[in-house]
Amino acid sequence: MDTAESLRHYLETFAARGLSSALNPGATEADLKNFESEHGIRLPESLASIYRAFNGQIHELIPPGEPRWLGLEEIYGKQQEWREFCETYYGKHWPNARLPHIDAEGLAKNTLYNPFWLPFMADNEGFYCVDFDPEAGGSSGQIIYTKINTDPTTSDIIHLDDSFALWFDSHAHALGASHHTVGLGTLIDEYLTYQRLNPALTLNPPASPNDIRITEHINGIRFPDNLKTIWQAYNGYKHPTADNREYWIGHDAIATAQAAWRDKLAARLGSDPATTERPDAGESSQTQPYYYHPMWLPIYQMGDIIIALDYAPTEDGNTGQPLVIYSGEDYEIITDYDSFDEWLYTFLSYTLYPEENDDPPQLAAANHSYRSEIRAHIEQHIGPIAATFKREESDSSIDLLWLPPGDEHPYHALITSGLSDRPMDVPDGPRRTQRERAELMIMLPPDWQLSSKNLHSEQGYWPIVWLSMLADYAQSRDNWIAIGNLFPNGNPMTPIADTPFSGVTILPPLVSHSHDFGTYRSKDGNRINIYCLMPLYAGEIELLNREGLEALLARFDAHHISGEIADPTRPDSSR
Repeated sequence: MDTAESLRHYLETFAARGLSSALNPGATEADLKNFESEHGIRLPESLASIYRAFNGQIHELIPPGEPRWLGLEEIYGKQQEWREFCETYYGKHWPNARLPHIDAEGLAKNTLYNPFWLPFMADNEGFYCVDFDPEAGGSSGQIIYTKINTDPTTSDIIHLDDSFALWFDSHAHALGASHHTVGLGTLIDEYLTYQRLNPALTLNPPASPNDIRITEHINGIRFPDNLKTIWQAYNGYKHPTADNREYWIGHDAIATAQAAWRDKLAARLGSDPATTERPDAGESSQTQPYYYHPMWLPIYQMGDIIIALDYAPTEDGNTGQPLVIYSGEDYEIITDYDSFDEWLYTFLSYTLYPEENDDPPQLAAANHSYRSEIRAHIEQHIGPIAATFKREESDSSIDLLWLPPGDEHPYHALITSGLSDRPMDVPDGPRRTQRERAELMIMLPPDWQLSSKNLHSEQGYWPIVWLSMLADYAQSRDNWIAIGNLFPNGNPMTPIADTPFSGVTILPPLVSHSHDFGTYRSKDGNRINIYCLMPLYAGEIELLNREGLEALLARFDAHHISGEIADPTRPDSSR
């Protein structure tokens, strides 16, 4: 995919997330020329095209934990801060300091700072940089990640890719494959399902649109459409949850919640909270400086945290902006979101897809309904599952099942679990519903050094990488997996790990298994296909591209390749 196409998908992803407002207007050609002149460099054309589309991102509008694109005008300041940090913590001789180890050894300079490292993106730990001054083994314009801490042993310089174009293509694809890239409408649908299936919640009946309009009329306001969508599914909770005192407030309970909030504040302050200025009032110019306002309408509460919609903002604020109110002893109001939808997107993303935890059990019940069925199907046809490999390094919900060699199957099997929970974006056609859901497997020779203790070993790891990579690809927007799909290892092709293979194709597991195994009909009537990854030699990939799958399978037959086992010692059927 070229940079223009990657950029188009990238911008579509931001639009789907409701975060287009976080992008600054694009830089002009004059802006780019002035920047290049001031820094004495020439931006890679692919990076320049990014800046033409948007000149960095607005920090306050980026969800927590996400990296942020820097505007051209910010870069010099970030470099200055970087140099000052080095001098502060490493002393005046910091240019001579070296890290004890860097991942980019031989590719990037081992130094704390280099004026020819151009930071274009930042996160909480470091900078993504274009390196115009590489080490002898590196490439000018390569992309590195620099993490310089006060402790040199926790600092690092990491080589990410040989060019910005290559890095951006991977970055855009990863963002598009992330759970967090789904649209707000999808998140709302998933959340409402999650809520309905949670037995711990006491949900009120749905509110009628007419009743909501009456509440709007009484307050002289209009509620956000997506808030009304939630109320029309259930009108808040009857009772707060027992664990974290979470409580969605129905439209007709707002006045009661307001009164309780105001009375509690009045008792604490000994004064009218609507006229008493809060200590943090000077930190935000977007809202009124008091503890309370009658036009702050609470809609959600979790413990001491209240989310209220502000219908009395200052000139700097937005009507209906969400206020994040910390109502404990250290009273504070934060105005990080311009709209309810922006807050809701962040809230739902981190509720449904927490980065450090598995999906909540209630969500798993809603979206992951095939896992137990698939496990039973696998064990019926192949044998007992020895281990489940959870991808802790990834925010993907897809697991990997491992079956060691057995009497009925003289091979290791690694099979995805969870890919079929969501339909793939298969193009419209007469057999679309039969191709939407799948799991992937790879079979390895019985002497393969694979066990529950060494799944991360060099030999054991590349099949896991490919299964995981293709599963993530299949779940990303506009992508799907089907029989005959070909995935070369790079362009130009290079060997996979220490094997003679240069890519994989997708086959049905029909040689090694019965048709009943390769196609499963779930209890709710959905067809789930089990596809097999078959690694190929470079010549076989060229043959498949040139003559098609039938020709390749004919060559397999001629060379007595009788199964889909990923055996690096098998003959090359293209010869």
